[in-house]
Amino acid sequence: GGVFRAAAPEGADLSAAGGIHGLAHEHEDIRAVAVPLDEALAATTDGRIRDAKTMLMIQWLAINKSKL
Repeated sequence: GGVFRAAAPEGADLSAAGGIHGLAHEHEDIRAVAVPLDEALAATTDGRIRDAKTMLMIQWLAINKSKL
């Protein structure tokens, strides 16, 4: 299995984002956790997030969040 992390702009309502998701018949175990963008960005530099697609997405959001 893999890990995918997503970030949302500040002020986004993420109250329903947490929990375990996925399709039972596909034996998915997707755990959603909401964290502030600053924490996600820090995780790209301190080693907690190491996969390129997630790092690029978080860095893109940090650069472009004022345009969203």
